Amino acid sequence: MEDRTTRVLKTIVGYGGAFLLGVLPAFFVIFNFLFTDIFTLTDRLLTYVIAGVVYLVFGAVIGFIAPQRPIWPALLFAAPAVVIVIPFIVFAEGVSLLGIAAGYVPAVLIPLLLGALGAARLRNRRQAA
Repeated sequence: MEDRTTRVLKTIVGYGGAFLLGVLPAFFVIFNFLFTDIFTLTDRLLTYVIAGVVYLVFGAVIGFIAPQRPIWPALLFAAPAVVIVIPFIVFAEGVSLLGIAAGYVPAVLIPLLLGALGAARLRNRRQAA
């Protein structure tokens, strides 16, 4: 049986790891999409779908790793992406840039949380059976 110190250390390392690993897709996916020259609505929607799929997969991984409480690791994983997008929302020089940047927040959070909760539910069902 684990003592309290070991559980707290595992929790801190897990949450910190989720945050640090969240920097990778935030930089290589979200940051990249914010600075690309996309001219058509179809291309912009495709970037939202790609970001959603990437975060859905990561959410499923988080749900399988932490099936008891997947929400906090998922939110910490999404935090770097949201932090990258916030300056674009606050300092947008036009309605179009504001809408483009603001669209990435739900494109990250919704698939990530759905993937985490779905995978956690699936893993909990398998463990109960």
